[in-house]
Amino acid sequence: MIGPPHDPGAGVHSKSFALRHRSLTLRSCLVTALLVLVVLPAAGLGLAVWLFVTPTPSEAEAMRAYRSAPVCTTSPEADCVTIEQAEVVDVFTTQGRCGSRTDTFKLRLDDGVHLTNIYFDCFAPNVYFAPIGGQARVREFRGRVTTVYSLNGTAYETGDSPTGGSSWRGGVAAVLIIFSAPVLLIGLIFVVGLGLRSIWRLLRDPNRPLPTYADR
Repeated sequence: MIGPPHDPGAGVHSKSFALRHRSLTLRSCLVTALLVLVVLPAAGLGLAVWLFVTPTPSEAEAMRAYRSAPVCTTSPEADCVTIEQAEVVDVFTTQGRCGSRTDTFKLRLDDGVHLTNIYFDCFAPNVYFAPIGGQARVREFRGRVTTVYSLNGTAYETGDSPTGGSSWRGGVAAVLIIFSAPVLLIGLIFVVGLGLRSIWRLLRDPNRPLPTYADR
């Protein structure tokens, strides 16, 4: 019994299709991994840096006004800074990551009670301001406490200060750094481990065998 004629080209076409499909799959997986682990986290860190160093127009105006504002006198001023003694009603500390912390002050001034925060990074020293019930020297600008002086006279800007305060941009930047930095670290480990030459060969010809460690 004679079977159907065998087409030698069919096997070649099938193998070629399988190689093209494998090549496309490997290249797509590699591009996706580089995009997720390297490109997007690097872009996130770049955006975070830009948010930190570039204030909005309103923030820039407030910083200029604050830096150029004179000390308030008896005559009314459009924008001036009041330096006075505040009663420390309460102080409590919120611990953050890597030793960072936030000191929250409840201060009583002539115009009422104010709540304000001072943020300390991971490497900031311990600072003593004043005991509860004691007096602390402060600066007030536009109805907000912008500076609290430590016991040794060092000025610390609060979260309400136009020059050292917090904003939505700072919060977004902090979130971007928290999420992007670990992912980018994993991506760099991936790139270094695989090797730039190997990544380039996979992008150009995924079906080509990768070089051994000695060939890199």
